[in-house]
Amino acid sequence: MPLYDLACQSCDKVTETVIPLADFMKELPPCECGGKRFRKISAPQVMGDIEPYQAIASDIATGKPPMITSRSQHRDYLRRNNLVEVGNEKPKPRTETPINKREIGQQIKQVIDQKGIKL
Repeated sequence: MPLYDLACQSCDKVTETVIPLADFMKELPPCECGGKRFRKISAPQVMGDIEPYQAIASDIATGKPPMITSRSQHRDYLRRNNLVEVGNEKPKPRTETPINKREIGQQIKQVIDQKGIKL
């Protein structure tokens, strides 16, 4: 999601906020002072490469822990050694069980009977 600088026309206060592209054309929320806000052009955010690190696990290709110096090397190392970075796991497909209306009806009836609810 893009990061925007929002400036207030009344108090000149500037705040950074993340706005989804889907909400780009929506009206911006008012400032704390009640003034109308507008988007300011801001500098782009540039993310540097990862710092080099020594891998803990041995690489299948060499049998030794490699020195990782870039994101692409990191991804290749994980893929080659069948490793998964915590937080980047692929979600497991959901298995939905079919709804049995008769069973649900019986469960509702049981709860009504247990609670002594008169209909």
